[in-house]
Amino acid sequence: MEKISIVIPVYNIEEYLTQCLNSILLQTYDRFELILIDDGSTDGSGLICDEYAKIDSRIKVIHIINSGVSAARNKGINVATGRYIFFVDSDDFVELDYCEILYRQIEQHPNSWVFCGCNCVDANNNIIASNCVYDRSGKTVTDYSMSEYYNIWKTNYSALLWIRIFDLDIIKKHNIRFDESLSLSEDVLFNLEYGKYCDSFVSINLPLYNHRSYYNNEREHLDGKKIDNRYYLNKRIYSARKPFIPDNKLQEFETQYFYAFLDDIKDISNRSNLSKNERINIIRSIVKSSEFKTALKNSDKATESQKLIVILKAGVPSVILKIFKES
Repeated sequence: MEKISIVIPVYNIEEYLTQCLNSILLQTYDRFELILIDDGSTDGSGLICDEYAKIDSRIKVIHIINSGVSAARNKGINVATGRYIFFVDSDDFVELDYCEILYRQIEQHPNSWVFCGCNCVDANNNIIASNCVYDRSGKTVTDYSMSEYYNIWKTNYSALLWIRIFDLDIIKKHNIRFDESLSLSEDVLFNLEYGKYCDSFVSINLPLYNHRSYYNNEREHLDGKKIDNRYYLNKRIYSARKPFIPDNKLQEFETQYFYAFLDDIKDISNRSNLSKNERINIIRSIVKSSEFKTALKNSDKATESQKLIVILKAGVPSVILKIFKES
């Protein structure tokens, strides 16, 4: 049995941290190291981590200056010594066989993207929704080729970090890390980079992870960072995701991102905190980019007026700003 690493970034979450840690310590698979990265907590979270480390030698606590969830996870990767690695959020909790089931599947299917289902729970642990993994066969565990990625993406399972087990050798060999400038969709980019080195994916149609859902979205990004330019993120995800899309789904893919880029232009056009020149410059960078031009060329634009398409192809930012500011 291989040793596994479980990395948990911790920041001001003392209300739920004990439940999270207990769910790890009670795992049926017990050959693990638990790496707690206290990301500069100002409540009692850091102290809770230290107290748990005193009672279980498998726990390692690292206290760092608040740097964000991506930096905390990267710190965990750098010190991890397991064969495989999990990333768990400190306000969530897992089922007792979470590690064992995912571990056994990645052992049986090397070089695979292995993931399970999850429950969304409220503050009182009540299940709000149980998300089933994409599965056409009805089996509990199914092995698919990477050509099926498009179907996974459509169910949003391409984005979730904490339902997966990762091969730490792949991560370290290819220097895969979280983008520390991001606290939103950093997991999507990490997953897509990792997926480049996988031969298949394995879906486990069991809700083994319990994700805490909040009505207040502020709690979803505990380091407080916000992405100011959505286009920057959409552009990166578009480029990272496109190699996984089969030819017969490319137009649908391009259409989705064409409209995402249009939403980005509309967002920028109506930003009251930006001057007119700043908005024009950002819009120019969007419409002149190869990503936007490709999506514009290859997408299904049947619902758009020909006049708008001509204007977008011309790429005059001042005219585009006027149109989207008035729409």
